[in-house]
Amino acid sequence: MTFLKRHVAVGYEITGLQRKELPAVPELAAREAVLNAVIHRDYFERGGVVMVELFQDRLQVTNPGGLVEGFRLEDLERFSLPRNPLLADLFLRLGYVERAGSGIERIREAVAAAGMPPPVFESSPFFLVGFSLPQKVAREPVDRLGAGTGTKSAPSQLQIELLTLCQNPRTLVEMMAASNRADRTKFRKSVVAPLLHLGLLEATIPDKPRSRFQKYVTTIAGRTLLEEIKV
Repeated sequence: MTFLKRHVAVGYEITGLQRKELPAVPELAAREAVLNAVIHRDYFERGGVVMVELFQDRLQVTNPGGLVEGFRLEDLERFSLPRNPLLADLFLRLGYVERAGSGIERIREAVAAAGMPPPVFESSPFFLVGFSLPQKVAREPVDRLGAGTGTKSAPSQLQIELLTLCQNPRTLVEMMAASNRADRTKFRKSVVAPLLHLGLLEATIPDKPRSRFQKYVTTIAGRTLLEEIKV
């Protein structure tokens, strides 16, 4: 979930002074998909793992082991037949799931409430939950990135250059050199921090922001913004 929060594009809805974040995939739906994958995977298949895959147009969560034998996709919201009943009971007691068999229903409801296309469910040797990602995500006006850094119609040239540069991880020193800036504190506060805040840029060592090994890389949201600018 930490990975998804960092990398799934986020749009913004501005009402007055309030800003509401709108993830491309509802957090509740993604959470249920990940929980289902962990709880219902086939743990006897040692070569398989739970996978969370993020593509340009979709998010997929898969786990080894399809539906329990005799179970069909159309039965998912009608009956509950957990592959690992002890795990299912444990997660229920921990409060991570609300009730047995409600995960698929909650995923469908969250996706529908967000106005997204219905999720995709597939069962083979793997069970797959797929979410479509919008090709363009509405974002907060770029002029909110920082004082004098752009207009509502387009980001500043400096922002574009930095996002382009950081498609490969770069240190703060490398970013400053490319921008011809010398004041580290001012550059970090007025240029880097706003990009981090909007999820267009991220630190490679988020738990140690002042690490001498720290680098910055353009996120999927940032790359998408660059593609939109090209268009």
